Amino acid sequence: MFDALFEIHDGASKLDPLFHWSLKKALAAQGMSKLYKQLIGLLPDISNQYSNPDGMNCMDPQSPNYVAFYADKVRAQHTFQVYYTIKMLEKYAADKPLVLVDVGDSSGNHIKYLQGLQKEHKYRIEQAYSVNLDEKAIEKVNNNGGNGLLCRAEKLNEIGINTDVLLSFEMLEHLSSPIDFLHQLSKQAPSKVALFTVPFIRKSRMGLHHIRLNISEYAADPEDVHIFELCPDDWKLLAKQAGWRVIDEMIYYQYPPNMLHRPLRPLWQKYEYEGFYGFTLAPDTQWRDLYTGW
Repeated sequence: MFDALFEIHDGASKLDPLFHWSLKKALAAQGMSKLYKQLIGLLPDISNQYSNPDGMNCMDPQSPNYVAFYADKVRAQHTFQVYYTIKMLEKYAADKPLVLVDVGDSSGNHIKYLQGLQKEHKYRIEQAYSVNLDEKAIEKVNNNGGNGLLCRAEKLNEIGINTDVLLSFEMLEHLSSPIDFLHQLSKQAPSKVALFTVPFIRKSRMGLHHIRLNISEYAADPEDVHIFELCPDDWKLLAKQAGWRVIDEMIYYQYPPNMLHRPLRPLWQKYEYEGFYGFTLAPDTQWRDLYTGW
């Protein structure tokens, strides 16, 4: 009966101050505090991250609906995504200038982060594209100085873009059929790696939280709706079936991952996400080709 006090991060949740504190401790414990500050320096305003007005207003300090915890949570999530991407670029794609594609990108922010940080790291981005099927998202990227393409990721080769590294942050869980997406993508795989991040869940489940919470007073935007929320083992299994193998992975926790702060885990699990999971794929068609039902 008290969930209404905690569930919605609108500035009224009684857990927001605790979660806010937890994020700062989590970044420090996982070695990301410096990068967090660097990202703020590169892009002080990330209120353009989402297309829906609620998400934008929550992160806009000039809006009366601004929620500091939510803005910082998104920035911390960006920090993990960029941290993991840099590690993977240096490990698997540092030998030549890259053509990089961010699939499902609606702002261009991650590309700007990576371009701004490349002088400090062992990778070089020659070209970068934001790919989305949402016309408004692509218009926003292009108006913000990026290179937006209204296109399916698996069709990039058909328009003359040979991708070295493909990135996609918090996109797979929004798809009705992530296995079909990864299967089609495996036929036109990037020459280096494909990197994804998703919510970290210990036990796979259906998302559809607007139905769980009986939120029916407004339309369910695909940007807000998770369909499948899978645990790491199930994402890896799905990737194998679709024509890939996992060559690297990382979990980011939204609390310090030590025994002292373990009591925070069930709170994050219930009211948010315990963390986020990053995994890097390379083509491997063994299991894809054994399956006769494509």
